Amino acid sequence: MLGGAVFPKLNWSSPRDASWMAFGNTLKCTAPEDVYLLLKSSDFIVHDLTQPFLFCDHESGGADKEVDIQYDLVLRKWHTIDGVGEFRCFVKDDDIVGVSQRDMSKHHDVIDKSKQDICQDILHFFHSKIQEKFDDDSYVFDVYRTKTGKVYLIDFNPFGPVTDSLLFSWEELQTKLPEEDNTDPNCENPSEALDFRSVPHYSQVLPPAFSRYRVPTDVYDVATGQDPDKLVDFLKLTNEQQKAELSSDDER
Repeated sequence: MLGGAVFPKLNWSSPRDASWMAFGNTLKCTAPEDVYLLLKSSDFIVHDLTQPFLFCDHESGGADKEVDIQYDLVLRKWHTIDGVGEFRCFVKDDDIVGVSQRDMSKHHDVIDKSKQDICQDILHFFHSKIQEKFDDDSYVFDVYRTKTGKVYLIDFNPFGPVTDSLLFSWEELQTKLPEEDNTDPNCENPSEALDFRSVPHYSQVLPPAFSRYRVPTDVYDVATGQDPDKLVDFLKLTNEQQKAELSSDDER
């Protein structure tokens, strides 16, 4: 029924941060051990199991109340898709306030050339399939658009910091107001109405989204400067090692 290959996820997240552990750097699983490896190696899965309601405004009765969660392992039939067709759409108060290219590690000329058609197809899909049909009025949804313009829904995500904002920041998304004409799929400039963003130039290509999960946390913190104390300690250690080497040379 699933064709011998599946894409695994729990209730909310898939182990995308652990794909580098698998053969071929992919979430394609053809055996139970492939699924086990990805789930055990993923920080995203650990978050779902230990802090699923982090940053949520309402936690089913309050932050101090224990919530009994029924976890489900979801196995979807594997489909190979071209990353150039993946987009993330941010919905606030039941209107799209932003659309972002999913793969920030690559610039695609075809996206620049087709952005008006892309946004028009996404708007048609949103208004006909999702708007006023989803339980919440602020959320994020991911879609895949084929070369022929057909749009497929991939997944829903919470509207908040637990979801990657990609080419936006959550600060701007949470304060954005929808453009007046972005409710019309036939508006004159849909890419501007939706605030469509893609990687514009090769010089602005970003590192792979999950590269930070391939190295120890300390290494990432030092390299990015996110933890100044670790950087200071690293510089002190380097300085001491250099002094020791110079002292050793002098003694010779």
